[in-house]
Amino acid sequence: MNGRAVSVAPGVYEVDLTSGERIRVAFGEEGRRYDQVRLQEELRVAQASPQTAAQKRKIQVLNRALRGLAQESGMQKTAVTGSTCNFPFTLDGGYTPKLVGGDTWGQASIGKDVGFSPPPPSYPGRSAYTYVATKAFPDQAEAYWDDDGPYYIWGVLGTVRTSAVVNCGSAVWDCYSWESFSYVREYGCTAGYRSINRTN
Repeated sequence: MNGRAVSVAPGVYEVDLTSGERIRVAFGEEGRRYDQVRLQEELRVAQASPQTAAQKRKIQVLNRALRGLAQESGMQKTAVTGSTCNFPFTLDGGYTPKLVGGDTWGQASIGKDVGFSPPPPSYPGRSAYTYVATKAFPDQAEAYWDDDGPYYIWGVLGTVRTSAVVNCGSAVWDCYSWESFSYVREYGCTAGYRSINRTN
């Protein structure tokens, strides 16, 4: 861009031409996130507007664009996967920025929906839990929070799952602090506990 580009955000550069045209170029993962947040805000505004035929078409287009910008496995790429003694598990959590505020989220799952071979007389117990919290301001006395579980399965097949999400509100551009904590547990297994804790 002939050295005239100005950085407007991490991974995003912009040039204003004398014709009045503005060219914005995004690079890498930071650029992808910038475009994703920008389109999510456009979608929010479109959904809040009167639903004319043109507005419905715009919502369709924005949804398709956002599908292409999502990370692998949708918006929430699993951070930790593995197995305890008998069961596969997944754990994840983090923070998704928005143009105003942001979402802190977490999820956990452990279990199996297909029987072992040969099947044992009863399946080991397992549980999952998720907790999320966020603050909009440094002097905020209480965090906004949400949790899910703990949920348990004993003696039968199946997968136990938890998920939670909390937003720090529309009063700030970005959340001041956030925390996401999730765990899974298989009972009677010495290596049966796993957790993930993410904070800023």
